[in-house]
Amino acid sequence: MNIKTIGILGGDIRMIYAGEEFERNGYIVRYFGFDKIEDKYNDDISSVLECDCIILPVPSTKDKETIFMPLSSQKVYIQDLPKRLSEKPVFCCISKSLTNVNEDFGKLNLIDYYEAPGFAEENAIPTANATMAIIHTLISKPLVNVPVLIMGYGRIGKACAKACQADFCDVYVSVRSDKNDAEIMEAGYGKENSLNLMHPERYEIIINTVPQMLLDRDTLSKLNPKALIIDLASDKGGTDFAFARQMNIKAIHASGLPGKYYPEEAGKIIEKIIARLVEEGIG
Repeated sequence: MNIKTIGILGGDIRMIYAGEEFERNGYIVRYFGFDKIEDKYNDDISSVLECDCIILPVPSTKDKETIFMPLSSQKVYIQDLPKRLSEKPVFCCISKSLTNVNEDFGKLNLIDYYEAPGFAEENAIPTANATMAIIHTLISKPLVNVPVLIMGYGRIGKACAKACQADFCDVYVSVRSDKNDAEIMEAGYGKENSLNLMHPERYEIIINTVPQMLLDRDTLSKLNPKALIIDLASDKGGTDFAFARQMNIKAIHASGLPGKYYPEEAGKIIEKIIARLVEEGIG
């Protein structure tokens, strides 16, 4: 790909940091969707869409109708974009969120950087660090020997387990299968089965990373009523939040933490992943 100009369309402050990193690496970057901040980040949308490639934000859309643009007073509708993007590479986050709204996006040169190798790994550590920051804000005591359950043992689950262990928590991991047993035991964690928690009342903190309804009414009714739930799972999470409120259990759906707590680092991760894709000729 011969890319010299990059158009950044919408997003939060992490996209500004991503754009600035591209500029430091010699690209010409144009921005649209940031009119609530400095004018230098508010080019004409036509000039943005004329760039050699377009980068859509994390997430690309929240309402399934418009591009996610929290720093703009304007709206860009998903339905209007495909006819203006022709065959140029369009880097997006969760491509199905766009193709489900307008199937014409499936005809574009759409590259999902959210699914690119390395993106999840890069984001796991800042996600875990932000999770611990939330916990320390809400729990005003040392976490030594506090029993913590990590639900799911993917990249984010592993990072959260390590972060909790570093804070001297008593860490347990719930998984569905036995494939990670050796790794879990070697790390010094206890183990539960996600579908049948043996000791739900034990935990003072539960961190869920699985986007399935694991913390349903039945499970919530068995928890320690003073438990804190941090749900990191995408989409709607894996917690019955309405029932948690009825039970007076504090449950927080904390998605997109790197962008909220560490936007500069999150922006640099986006730039790093997309730059690598460009260098590899993907798109």
